[in-house]
Amino acid sequence: MSGNEVTRREAVMLSGAAALYLLASGQATAMAQPLGKKKKDNDKDDDDDDKKPDLSKLLLAGDSHDWTLKVDVNVNAYVERDGKGMPVSHDFNLATAAIVFPVLKDSASHKTYPATLTSKLTFNDVLIADKPAGFEDKYPCGTRLGRWEIKDKKGREVRLQVDIPMTCWQTRFDIKRASKLTWPGTWPAVPMSTFTDLQSLGADKNGNPVVLINHAAENIKALVKKWTDGKDPRSVAPVALAQFLAGQVLEYIQPSGDGLSFLRNSGFQGFDLIGAEQAVATRRGTEQDVACVLTAVYRAAGLPARVVIGYDLSKERGDDANFLEKRSSSVPLFRTWVEFCLYEESSPKELWVPVDINRQRKISSRNSKNWKYFGDNDDLEYVLPISHQFHPPTTVISHGAPCFWGWLTTPEAQVATQFIRFNSITTPKSINSKREREGKPPATPAKK
Repeated sequence: MSGNEVTRREAVMLSGAAALYLLASGQATAMAQPLGKKKKDNDKDDDDDDKKPDLSKLLLAGDSHDWTLKVDVNVNAYVERDGKGMPVSHDFNLATAAIVFPVLKDSASHKTYPATLTSKLTFNDVLIADKPAGFEDKYPCGTRLGRWEIKDKKGREVRLQVDIPMTCWQTRFDIKRASKLTWPGTWPAVPMSTFTDLQSLGADKNGNPVVLINHAAENIKALVKKWTDGKDPRSVAPVALAQFLAGQVLEYIQPSGDGLSFLRNSGFQGFDLIGAEQAVATRRGTEQDVACVLTAVYRAAGLPARVVIGYDLSKERGDDANFLEKRSSSVPLFRTWVEFCLYEESSPKELWVPVDINRQRKISSRNSKNWKYFGDNDDLEYVLPISHQFHPPTTVISHGAPCFWGWLTTPEAQVATQFIRFNSITTPKSINSKREREGKPPATPAKK
């Protein structure tokens, strides 16, 4: 028996969390096996024990679907009533304005096709730009932002419409092989950047900063220390650690509320979140806050992680595929999950693994060996990833609530209202549709 393994009797004597943690530290797959079960000497894995698993074979795509995510951002000048009850509009007077919206390259379950992205930016119903001024991908978590620009305009209404083509797929995770991966000496640039992604949203009504994912918060660090029995989290293989911590968060936080904010006329405005630190303090939060907690816990344990916020069509699956043609979404459905990173230093790229404890909770609110949404996820074919942040990770503002977009104006637009619509359609297919999505010329027809 190795120094990290415990017997059944010893496990009974330990606290529940500490026992599970030590069991996980003994074998990466211990959480999925009965306590005390040993691997026989003649048992063989598909890979040799000394052979590093191939990252490209650990997370495979299942069924896929081609989508176009349709986003409609509306920003209106603020209107108030004067002393006589007459409406007074605080019109925009913009010397310059730069508007950003995320256009992710990919995630564990999707990829986008910016070559066939279409957009329309209007000011007072007049077309300003029919394509982005550019894309920037210098931001944490692998985020890429599209940018649209306005110059020398006065008026009351700005509208940005963006159609983002993408392919989404189910995920299949080979946890047995992945459990053989050990901690790398260093992480690549994108995983390392996740530790800077605190997602600060300014201040609340009391002037206190609102930070959604602060892995350095004392109560986050205290939880990790408690759950790992004060031991170094890196004494456990990354996959076993990720599954263990996901189970702890699953049982610790109770989901509450939908986290959505609306205007008085019922227009969807954005997200209303408390963040990981407060959710841990109260043990309650929206499903978005729960994902923030797991992300913060992973990072506090040294594991790179990021949230993924997606537009959720999974509840509308059925035998009739006609619903795929169009979907009205005055009240959009979102799903927020977490991806943690695996990396083997001889590999050219990192591997991101999806973990959806909110969906797992719908099966059971108890941590168990029956994990359906740890790496494996049959729903993601029908969930369209939008962003890794609730607000762009740069110096832009939005109005009323965070909701993926933001702008930087001169002079600064102090007061405005916003509402955002989402739709989706099945991306039309043709004989050359794959080449078109990737910005390639049509294939030459074969000669007869």
